[in-house]
Amino acid sequence: MSLGYLTSLEVLNLGSNKLNASHSLKALVGLKKLKTLDLSGNQFTGEIPMSLGYLISLEVLDLSNNNLNGSLPLKVLQELTNLQAMRLAYNQFRGSLPLTLGNFTFLQYVDFSGNFLEGTISKQLFKGLVSLQYLDISNNYLYGEFSLHSFSNISKLEGIILSNNEGLELDINSWSSVQQLQLRILMLSSCKVEKNTIRTPTFLCSQHQLEALDLSNNNLIGNVPTCLLNNNTKMEYLILRSNILTGTIHLPTHHMTIFDVSDNLFSGSLPSNISMVSPTLSVLNFSSNNLIGNIPLSFANISQLSILDLSDNHISGEVPAQLVNGGSELFILKLSNNNLHGKISGLNFTIGPYINLGGNKLSGTLPSNIDGVGVLDVHDNDLSGLIPETFSNATELFALILRGNHFEGLIPQWLCNKTDLYILDLSNNNLSGSLPRCFPPNIWSNSNANRK
Repeated sequence: MSLGYLTSLEVLNLGSNKLNASHSLKALVGLKKLKTLDLSGNQFTGEIPMSLGYLISLEVLDLSNNNLNGSLPLKVLQELTNLQAMRLAYNQFRGSLPLTLGNFTFLQYVDFSGNFLEGTISKQLFKGLVSLQYLDISNNYLYGEFSLHSFSNISKLEGIILSNNEGLELDINSWSSVQQLQLRILMLSSCKVEKNTIRTPTFLCSQHQLEALDLSNNNLIGNVPTCLLNNNTKMEYLILRSNILTGTIHLPTHHMTIFDVSDNLFSGSLPSNISMVSPTLSVLNFSSNNLIGNIPLSFANISQLSILDLSDNHISGEVPAQLVNGGSELFILKLSNNNLHGKISGLNFTIGPYINLGGNKLSGTLPSNIDGVGVLDVHDNDLSGLIPETFSNATELFALILRGNHFEGLIPQWLCNKTDLYILDLSNNNLSGSLPRCFPPNIWSNSNANRK
């Protein structure tokens, strides 16, 4: 029996299957009462069939994550005057954003991300979208000058995502006079945002409801204004990486989840009160800056921290034992390319699975316990001694990088039992003896051991 006979159907969800017969969608013509149609995550190809234009009661249409192509099917859907949500993300649609999009006056949610859309964004495009709350046209090929002032008549707008349209040239400060509009989400990564947006934060400091802000990879200059952090007390997600921002790192005065200011020119010491100010942090990335000083013990008290990246700075002192001795959710720890010193033999590496301490001045022997660690990278330090026999008990280990140290003795035979070890780098050490004959073929070995 055809789906078209289910004339009372109001919700149809066939998402996340392997459906691929686009012509079969013609059977939906009779579903005049259908309000929600979800065909996302399938394998539909070709252009959207005209038959979808007969679903006159449709309010939610989700065709995302398929292989549909052609231009955006707004002519096909123009009779769907009740449409409130249109999700066409991650297909292969091409062409420009048609002006007819403005005819969908009830449309609240638009997601055209991850396609091959190109061309400029017309200033007239959004005039008719008076109900719009959320717009995502990221990861396309749009270009040209565009001002957020184009959204000034959309009082309900809460989310704008334009990231990764590398040809766009965005001016957001021209919107400063529109005080009634308060965004929750603003994502403008890799969009050529005007470089003084941070230094002269007229628009950013007019916002008080931001929960997620991404201005990464835009060559922005200046210091991060305190008003941005203090005004937006609901901010959970702040990404400012890959800019030219300077000054010291100021912490928000509220709880955050993701804080990424990597690849900038920040200086000064690491904030010592971070666990008190932001105890709910999950991701903290201060890498590739000019930070100095020791790692505060308070970092170990951020109980939900899963990723900590302080690599490529000028941080000194010792590795706090509390960071690596377990008791936290830490999943990735990157402290590489700093000026850390001291011994790590007494540390108990029970966090994991990724630990990178390479490119420092650490000395002494390796710790004996690395249970739970998947990747251990201590390259280019001053470590010495034997490779511990206890490493044979590290059942999760798949990458061991010890190059550029002073390790000595034989390459241990227990490596022959590590059939899940995929990366082994023992180069530039003082190892001697012959290679174990039973090295499994799936290990990449870069050893400078003398072969006898």
